[in-house]
Amino acid sequence: MQAMLQNVNQSMEAQTLKIKQFDSEIKAYDAETKRISATQAGMSEEQIQDIAMGVVAAAMESQSRIMPDMREQSMPMEMMPPQGAPQ
Repeated sequence: MQAMLQNVNQSMEAQTLKIKQFDSEIKAYDAETKRISATQAGMSEEQIQDIAMGVVAAAMESQSRIMPDMREQSMPMEMMPPQGAPQ
């Protein structure tokens, strides 16, 4: 029983660490977005789109790498019909 409680505690600590890492990455992408916004006056629309696509691709890659369990948990929610839709 004691070993099972230790495993649960370690699992919770690991999830907390993953969440903190994910939050740090979000803050980094936010900072990058703000930097891009500040420098966009001197950039063409194509350059801005390239940078934005790179940021989105990196965010999606890091999300799938860091939090695969959360994606699996959210899948049933995606299968639910939108609110107000006939069932």
